[in-house]
Amino acid sequence: MATRSLILLLALVLAGCGKADVAELLKQASEASQLNSEDGWKDTHELLSTCIEDHAVETSSVHDMRLVALVRAGDTEAAAEAAEAAVAANKTDFVANYLLGAMHIAAKRDQDAIPYLRTAHEERPDHVHTNLLFATCAGRLNLDEAEDLYKSLAESEAYDDPGHLYNELAVWYANRQQYPQAMSYFSKAGERSQQNPLVFLNVAIVADLHMKKPDIARTYYLNFLYHANKKYPDREGRVRARLRELSAL
Repeated sequence: MATRSLILLLALVLAGCGKADVAELLKQASEASQLNSEDGWKDTHELLSTCIEDHAVETSSVHDMRLVALVRAGDTEAAAEAAEAAVAANKTDFVANYLLGAMHIAAKRDQDAIPYLRTAHEERPDHVHTNLLFATCAGRLNLDEAEDLYKSLAESEAYDDPGHLYNELAVWYANRQQYPQAMSYFSKAGERSQQNPLVFLNVAIVADLHMKKPDIARTYYLNFLYHANKKYPDREGRVRARLRELSAL
């Protein structure tokens, strides 16, 4: 988020209203946020809290940035409580919904994340980070929404790795036993990801475990090993073991 320009703009507006103390606090908060460190974000939170609690600043952007500062400072529990309070006061609060969704995903609670991400997406349908989290979460839960989210992100050029999105969409199709669509998007993923070894691996797994085509699986497992080149030692070990099993069939 563009914290610096936002806070400085607010500082100028408030200074113009004769609130020089608040303007100075906002300036200091901006400077602290630019450090992008745990201590810097703690200072940002304290300064913005002073604006809100001691100077009755009600600007929504300042409240949002105080919440972001809590997250960036690593105080997850306090951030979650503050975000939940914000959503209780305003169910469509974009920042609070986005942050709650992100925190639930980080804690591996995809099902809990979905309602917040859905609301954040409805409020700001063009916000790339929300859409990516929403798509990833919906994809893992095999929800219908994942399809359009992945496609729109990949085709908008707003995300710099469309191959990754096509790969995830292909896995989503495979999980729904829509194998022609899965293979089509694996092909697109390969074209856009410049020989991403994980695409080869996913094709191999789908061919092997879903489609029961061991010859195709063997080819893609070998391609994965060639392109992975020891980058994924655990997966490469499992692939070699599976290749031995396929050779015994």
